[in-house]
Amino acid sequence: MNTILIISVFLLAVVAFAFHRWNRQPQPKEPITLPEPRSFDGLFAERHAEGAKLLAQAEAERRLEEERRHLIERAVQGDETALYEAHNFGDAAFYREVLQSLVSQADGREEMLRSIAEYIVDSRVLRSSGEFAKTMIGHWVKSLDQRSFADMLYLAALSDDVAIFKRAVEVSAQRFGAGRLPQVSARDFLATVESAYWLVATEVRYSGSGFLLKRLIADVRRELAAAPRRSA
Repeated sequence: MNTILIISVFLLAVVAFAFHRWNRQPQPKEPITLPEPRSFDGLFAERHAEGAKLLAQAEAERRLEEERRHLIERAVQGDETALYEAHNFGDAAFYREVLQSLVSQADGREEMLRSIAEYIVDSRVLRSSGEFAKTMIGHWVKSLDQRSFADMLYLAALSDDVAIFKRAVEVSAQRFGAGRLPQVSARDFLATVESAYWLVATEVRYSGSGFLLKRLIADVRRELAAAPRRSA
């Protein structure tokens, strides 16, 4: 009996000791969830954003103005490639300013003016101006040949000036009729006039004044048909 009592007391002691040790072990803690930080831009956030936008716009305008000034300087130095970059701006008024700067630096020297004109014509992309085309008609008409005849018509067409193009066609027709363009056949003459017509800007060709160009082409066809045939 005493033995059973002793064993029972011993077992109780072991159980009590184990329970005590288990309670002393640290229990896993639940993770603490912190509240998400609230977005707070302040009372003047919208004003600051608008200010940053205005500063960015001002910087872009400053760089654009610097590029424009640089192109003008290149034109003044005789750099014909400045025309391409000016054309890419998509600003017709600025393009004419660059062209005028390029023409002005030629200072009336015919060789340089012809070079500019041929550069524009050969590009088939760049535009001319009424003033420059008129100047070149005055130069070319003195010694019109097969090349200058085509260049004169194309440059006039690229000016998108109906009166200037009409003048170029009339001058060419007069020289052709007088036998001053012996190397150009009637067929080639008409083909050159018609191809030049298609270089005129679309909005000009379909405008009210564009009707005058169509009538001009018709007159050329009629006059060539009535004139004695000239071999190619």
